[in-house]
Amino acid sequence: MSAALPEVLPLSALSRLAGSRADTAGEVRYVLSFYRDESGAGIVEVEASTALPLTCQRSLARFLLPVEVHQRLALLAREQDEAGVASGVE
Repeated sequence: MSAALPEVLPLSALSRLAGSRADTAGEVRYVLSFYRDESGAGIVEVEASTALPLTCQRSLARFLLPVEVHQRLALLAREQDEAGVASGVE
């Protein structure tokens, strides 16, 4: 697996979060790494981090919620190949 430089995506580009965010300030830093595991399955490893601007429901003050994701996903051509996916891979 080769090292990749982090990419940046503005929070405003994440439309599914629009109803949850306090505003669109901020960005998501992410790295996608592609490789094949020992069985030959294609894997994409996703690492992402941000601080989501939210509104406290009690005080109505804006606050930042740190969020970090580290996920490994198998790229499968057929659903029946899922049984051969390594533990810890979605």
